[in-house]
Parts: sequence; C-alpha cells; structure tokens
Amino acid sequence: MKFSRRHTIAAALGLTSGAVLIYVTFLPGGTPNTAPGPGPDAASDKILNRSVLSGGELRLWSDQGRDSWDPARTSSPFVHSMHRLYARTLLTYTSAPGTKGLQLRPDLAMSLPTVSADGKTYTFSLRQGLKYEDGAPILAKDIKYGIERNFDPKALPGASRELFGILDPGGKYTGPSQGSGDRYSDLKSIEVPTDKTIVFHLTKPFADLPALMARGESAPVPRVKDSGEDYGVQPVSSGPYKFQSKRTGNKITLVRNTYWSRGVDSIRRALPDTVNLTFGSGLEEFRKAVADGAYDHASLNEPEDSWAALVNDQSLKNKIDNTPSGTVRFGQFNAKSAPFQNLHCRRAVLYATNPKSTQAALGGSSAASMTAQLLPPGTLGSDPPYDPYHLTAAAAQPKKAQQELRACGKEKGFTTKISVAEGDPRAAKAAEALVSAMKPVGIRATIEKHGGPSGTDPGQDSGVILSSGSPSYASAGSFLRPLVAGGFSPADAGPAAADPVVSGLLEKAARQTDPYLSADIYRQVNRRIMDQAWYLPISYDKTISYRSERLTNAYMHSAYRTLDFQALGIFNGGD
Repeated sequence: MKFSRRHTIAAALGLTSGAVLIYVTFLPGGTPNTAPGPGPDAASDKILNRSVLSGGELRLWSDQGRDSWDPARTSSPFVHSMHRLYARTLLTYTSAPGTKGLQLRPDLAMSLPTVSADGKTYTFSLRQGLKYEDGAPILAKDIKYGIERNFDPKALPGASRELFGILDPGGKYTGPSQGSGDRYSDLKSIEVPTDKTIVFHLTKPFADLPALMARGESAPVPRVKDSGEDYGVQPVSSGPYKFQSKRTGNKITLVRNTYWSRGVDSIRRALPDTVNLTFGSGLEEFRKAVADGAYDHASLNEPEDSWAALVNDQSLKNKIDNTPSGTVRFGQFNAKSAPFQNLHCRRAVLYATNPKSTQAALGGSSAASMTAQLLPPGTLGSDPPYDPYHLTAAAAQPKKAQQELRACGKEKGFTTKISVAEGDPRAAKAAEALVSAMKPVGIRATIEKHGGPSGTDPGQDSGVILSSGSPSYASAGSFLRPLVAGGFSPADAGPAAADPVVSGLLEKAARQTDPYLSADIYRQVNRRIMDQAWYLPISYDKTISYRSERLTNAYMHSAYRTLDFQALGIFNGGD
C-alpha cells in the first residue's frame, strides 16, 4: 500500500490466491469504429473492439510517474500493467474487465500453488520451455534471487518491502550481495529443490502471498545480469517484448522478444510489433497528444480542476474513461485529542460534513468521486453499498450532527485542528471544505500543516489528520491491514488497532487460503471501523484514460486501474 503520510500509516502487506481460471478469448475484429466513440466510461466494464489482428505500432502517452522499470522497484499500478509486456511473474491477474480481472491465474507457474494444511508452505511448479530474451532458460533460482535482491536497501533502494515481514519476520536478512561467486547470502524461507520448483516457508499463515506473487517481486532476474540500481534501465525480458535499447529521456520502445512463445504463455496475445510509450505532463500536453491522432492511448493521473471541461468536450467525451484511480482520501481521528475519544463526537463530524462541497473543492466529479467507506474500488472485498452515515446522499446532515453532539456532551460544539501534509494542495482544499461544513453545527476547526522540510509530525492536539492511500495490490487487506494495524511498526498503528474485534478479524483474514473468504472478513473489518467512526471517508481520486478508434481489446483492468496494456492491439496494424 502506498500512503502519502509516512508517520501514522505505513506501507503494507497482502491478498490471496484464486482458484478459478478464466481464459479470455479475443474475437476476430472487423472494421474499426469510426464513430465519435463508444461512449463515456465504455471501457470501464467491458472489452471494446475485440480482435486478434496483429502487427503495427501501439503508441502510448502518460503523465504517470515511472519510478522504475525494474519490476521490483515500482509502486505505480500503471507501471505494473506495463510490466506485463516484458516481465512475467509466478502468478498474474486474469485478462478481463470488472471483478473477473481480480482472479489470479498461473503465469510462469504451471498452476496455482499447492498450500499446506497449516497455510504456511506454498509450492509452485514452473512451466517447461520458459526463456529469457537471450534464449537462456528461466529457472526457479532466478525467481528466488529476484525476491532476495529486494532485501538489500543499499544495492536496490526503493525496492518493495511487502515481503519483508512475511519471509524474514526477524528482520535479519539483508540481501544476497554479501556473498561472491556462486555462494551468496541465502534467504532460508525460500527453497529451490529443483530447477522448476520453488517453495515458500512462512512462520505463520498469510493469505495474500499468492497476490504478492503477481507483483514484480516474483519476476525472474538472472543474477549475472543484475546491475543493481541500474537494472531498470534495461531489465532482462521474460515476456513477449523487450527493451529495444537502454532507456533514455522520456520515451521507451519495446520490440518483440523472439524467444517468447505463446505456447508457454496463456495470458498474453502480444499483438503489436512494437510498443512506444512517451511521458509528458499536464492537461495541455495531453490535449496535444490526442488532438492529432499521434497516440492510441493517453492517460492523466494527477487530478486537476480543469478536468471537467475535458470530460465534457464533445470531441473527446465518448473516447474517455473517467474512473477511480484507487487512491482514497480520508481523515483519521486522533484518539489522543479531545473530544475524539468519544464515539459520538466522531460521528458528529461525519454527519456535519458536506460530501458534495468537498467533491467540488477537489475539482468536481471528474477529479473525485464521493465515498462512504474506506475500501477502494477495484479491490477484492470492496464494499460499495455500505454507507452507514448516508454520505453518498451528498449533503450535510446538521440535525444528526447536533444529536451526536448532545450525546457526547458537546451540545454547543467544540474546537479542533485539521492537519494536512505540506505540499498536498488537494488535502488543503478538502480541509477548507470540511472547516466550512462543520462550522454551522458549532464544530470550529483550524488547519495546520505537517511534514515539509522540517519533517514535523502532526501535533498531539490535531483532531483530524488528512491523508490518502492506495492498495499495493488488488486486495482489501493490502489497504486495511497497514491502515489499521501498521505496516511494519506498532508505532504506525491507527486508533482502531486497539479494538479486539478488529485485531481478531485481521488475524482471521490472514489465516485464510481462499481469497473470497478473506475478502469477506476484510469487508467486516471495514464495517467495524466505520461503525466506530475512526475514519472520515472523503473521496476517491479519479483518472482520465483516452482511447483512439484504432485501439482493440480495450478495457480498464481492476487490478491495475488502467488499460490492460498486454491485451491491446490496433486496427490496420498488420495481418
């Protein structure tokens, strides 16, 4: 999980395995749709322009930050979706829109893992015939090494920490670079009994391990080709495409990997001959990118007030998907700040807020969607109907707020502080809207800032701390567990961590091996913490995704919250 505030909330852990295999069949395409477009958000829940036409150049543009093309060093869903073009993993997500896309299926592995009765041992068997871009075989030890390199912060700064507490709960392993030659520091919790078998030994059950094996951490890395921090400049391909050359500037070009075979890959069609991605920034560059037909897809991921004009532009609106990004904005009540030890005082704030005015402050419905609870859309366990405080009614509820104030002994209201991170203008706008909404019922709030150059924490008297976060992968657990219990340090735990009901449910969810049972338990966690009003849901950030008429097999993938790039093709691209 990626959170914008580093003190109260930490990065996360996990999801679960899925036992259902869904094979998406792409139907032959005909003449491309040359009408204005199939409609707003048309690719959000279905596949547009199904086709098996191959060849040509797929042209992409994005403002999405690319932290690294090293599969182990990104927290960006956009980059994770790009990884599927060149980096295969033990498991991956089904190629389908909607909730079907959240089902895990084998990629490098022959099948979903065999799990021991106690839930502590996961065994994967690899497919035969797997090869890197140079023709060398992909071996189980390469996957083990690809995971081990994450543990060395000096050799691989910025690598994901998701597996640390699972595979090395004592925190003693510091990566493979201690050794030399064929002997190196070995992570004992991963065993490689054969070239085609990899076994994970856990100290306690962890239901989300299979979902972590669908992330870049499980992409194979040949040790002799590992260049450490520079590996992302031109990572070794295990998928249908490879980097044409070392990455430079704001463009990358992927070309076909001739050693990849569709016969050992049931996920990818690899339709285009080349994939070109250009990075830009801002609304004006986006408009230029789509105006002259230079790109087949373009995306904006940093919400702006001006997006409303874009999604209502008659020349573009039917070619745009304006969907939630997965980032949730919320406030966390500080149990150390009076009067928020009292449940009714917390509920008074929820009823006093005006979700519609907050949404307007964040740029309107094109930049933010209202939410009534914490679970982000596009996660297994998401709970859209749950709205205990009627927040999706979009209006303040002053009578209910006043009832709660009387119940907490604050009939005349109270004073408090709202803390926002320095350099987060969207949080500041949300805070201003909250201050205005609470004032009529007597809740008088001021805004303070934390972070910035001095790195200050929110003050002890901060009543509501605004933050934002997104799941690290498509699991309710990857968001709720670190939010509530802390990611890697008890000091990061949220106020709900002291609730024995919540802690018991989190432990129960982690013990599951069925992803749907686990998701149902996390749904109960979400409802419990909302019933106790420890958090103030504010909004989901949104993205803008443009698709040209040339694009085939286009759909928004729930796990990546962007187009599923590996599925895309283009009309008039080739045979």
